Amino acid sequence: MNGGTSVLNDKPQCVWLCSYTPVELIHAAGFEPIRLIPDRAGGPRADSLLPRRFCTYVRACLERRPVNQPAMVSAICCDSLRRLADVAPIVLPISLPRTPDGQSTPEQVTYLALELKRTWGRLHRLLGKDEPSQKESASLIRASIEKYRRVRQKILQIQRLAYSGEVSFSSAFSVATQVLAHPPEESSPPAEFQGPAPSRGKSQIGLLLAGANLLDGGLIALVEEAGGRILDVDCCNWNRFNLFDPAQTDETSPPESSSLDEVLYWLAESYLKRHPCPRQTTAIHRARLLAERARKVGVRGVIFFVPKFCDVGLYEGPVFKRYLDSLSIPCLVVEIDYGYGDSGQARTRVEAFLEMLEAKAGCAIACS
Repeated sequence: MNGGTSVLNDKPQCVWLCSYTPVELIHAAGFEPIRLIPDRAGGPRADSLLPRRFCTYVRACLERRPVNQPAMVSAICCDSLRRLADVAPIVLPISLPRTPDGQSTPEQVTYLALELKRTWGRLHRLLGKDEPSQKESASLIRASIEKYRRVRQKILQIQRLAYSGEVSFSSAFSVATQVLAHPPEESSPPAEFQGPAPSRGKSQIGLLLAGANLLDGGLIALVEEAGGRILDVDCCNWNRFNLFDPAQTDETSPPESSSLDEVLYWLAESYLKRHPCPRQTTAIHRARLLAERARKVGVRGVIFFVPKFCDVGLYEGPVFKRYLDSLSIPCLVVEIDYGYGDSGQARTRVEAFLEMLEAKAGCAIACS
């Protein structure tokens, strides 16, 4: 195949999108997995293939997809990504079962394991080579699982720096995103990361930021500049990439003696039991999880980011706001074009939200 190749070892590169995409399979098959991190939506390629009133994140992915990297793999976590698979060449879609109550059943895990097995064969056909024996396949996938276990540990260490207040969330978020944008052999170790300490502005109102994907770090930086102090973030390139409980220090791996089917079942179960994205469960279930996290870290407000025309985000946003308001947790829903998180429109709404929280806190102190 004619595609982008690694500078280090001439492996063909394969871009991936959704954090439910099994990057371990892509790597084990012989590709170098590269997470596509687009900047801003729009452009002639997106305009020619997708409507303008369409998820601005997916439009950005289509527009910024490198033309010399034809392979693209993504779990189909929303209808917009399904439409991307319809119009973009050489996209391998992976069907993902939903877990409405947050708990996967053995049948759902088996379904996803079979889907992963099908994807394993398709990746090899895309490379123009025969699929290895089941024993060799299991060994290759286990090796890639171990490499990505180390990547997730690196991201977890970066997250801990932000949670402990040693670095700002915006700088930690930027570094974690860049780790995902490189294959595991090229990801920078967190020991090299020296981000700026969080700003100690005049208000420092504790906030939780959540969103459908929130790849746009501009909003995080904007909130910090406006005087908010981010205490937690819920998005696909922060906590949702973990396949294990962030409170733990180690991630389990399938046993060395596992067969191919057992390895794939382990991988499918790991992806389905992680913290869910908006598409994977009901809005009210996610609202309860978000409220629990908000109370745990002691935030004074929640900002929910929705890329314009994001279906799942627009379904979820109103439910979040009603549920959090019922618990006296103020919530701001910000819907803007993907890539414009630091826009004037977003700044105005965020600053007004912070002023409201400050006034509310001042009133509570005066009345006590």
